[in-house]
Amino acid sequence: MGKSKHFRLLMILFVVFLVISACVGASDEMIPEYENTVAVEDLDGFTIEWAWTATDTTFGYVPGTNFSDMALERKKEVENKLNCKIDVDYNSNAASLYQASVMTGSHYCDLLTTGNTISALIRGGYFAGLSSFLDLDDTFKWGSPITLSSAAWKDDVYAVCPASWPELFLASASYPIVVNESLVSKYGLEDPRVYVENGTWNWDKFEECIQAFTIQDGENKVYGFMTHPPYFGVSMVLSNGVTFTQVENGKVTCGLYSENGRAALERARSIMFETCSDCIHPETECYFQKGVDLFLSNASVMYTSRGDDLLSGTDSIIFNFSDIGIVPYPYGPNGKPGVYLGYNQGLNYATALTLNSADADASVKILSEMFEPFEGYETKEKLIEYMSKQIFSDKRDAEIYYSLLENTEYGYYNEGGRKLVDNIFVSAKSVSEILESFESQYSDLIENYMTPVYEGLTAVYGEMPQ
Repeated sequence: MGKSKHFRLLMILFVVFLVISACVGASDEMIPEYENTVAVEDLDGFTIEWAWTATDTTFGYVPGTNFSDMALERKKEVENKLNCKIDVDYNSNAASLYQASVMTGSHYCDLLTTGNTISALIRGGYFAGLSSFLDLDDTFKWGSPITLSSAAWKDDVYAVCPASWPELFLASASYPIVVNESLVSKYGLEDPRVYVENGTWNWDKFEECIQAFTIQDGENKVYGFMTHPPYFGVSMVLSNGVTFTQVENGKVTCGLYSENGRAALERARSIMFETCSDCIHPETECYFQKGVDLFLSNASVMYTSRGDDLLSGTDSIIFNFSDIGIVPYPYGPNGKPGVYLGYNQGLNYATALTLNSADADASVKILSEMFEPFEGYETKEKLIEYMSKQIFSDKRDAEIYYSLLENTEYGYYNEGGRKLVDNIFVSAKSVSEILESFESQYSDLIENYMTPVYEGLTAVYGEMPQ
């Protein structure tokens, strides 16, 4: 893209800054009625403008790596097959530039790939629905319904992910417990993966391990567990037979307010401040690079990790330390062994069709062809095999992580969905009192966000399993 085009768009962005910052939705007259009418094969030289906010990457991959080369080769194949040109703009301001182009009636891109901020744009009406263009039942290619929940709204799903592309989609899953296997071996500890395998990885066993894994090694103390308390609280809820979004008699509710949710929050608080208070690392802001650095310095045997912190980039855990294991959160009295649920704050590498695409049919055809599975990675089994050899060192870790990925639910962090759990670990009030104090806020959350998301999912996939 030429410098003059960037300059014009930046000027547009400056002019409409106040409007954009308020996230005003696209007006009705701006929204075209797209229909997928024909199977497009020859695009007659069409040039697609595809914007990515992931700068310094090649379609999300680190440049010069095997997968970045495969992505570039795929680009050439698609251009030749469809008689088109794919013009990619890697720009950290791409989402704002696109938003500005809609507000001013200009054109910036046909497809936009960005991160979890895409949800706000979807709700503002900035994208076209995808269910009439793509086979969204192909969950290996595009992601499972629960994983795409942050991309759903009212009547459709508005963004998809390259779910079959190795590595890119993996960071959308959070929050597994990462085990420092070097410390397990050094101190002769029982590998917690054994408890997962024999079905005894429950809350009681978890407490035992936190205590047993806490070692005073001379002047150095190795803690049994390290976590950011809110990650811990939500994960405990999801391990007790609860999903964040639940449906009772056709009505959407929040699992935090269920009896199982309440019990999980009570137990999480008990573990944190009573039974294991001396065995959990005192650093509560152990996430992003601080958490990674602490774990890499052998601060704890077990650690609740964000997917990004575990897998993404040269500063991640996996890039710097290979001797790890992966276990899910232990199951509670109302949970089940083998059922692993995760949650996230939105999707990584979510791609949407813009309202002002020069050719919607052609753009989606290119999207679909680009995100076909790579050769050698055409099935779930092959992807897990790759993960077990190239990312993790044990197939058990790959299988658990992939299961979490398939069952990772949107946690509505940006909409205030975690405020209640945040307070569980800083307030002197009882769990019941905290639940009561947030009841009005969560009623609004259910009405204004959770219900429209559920409506979008059911419009595309039918009734969602609970």
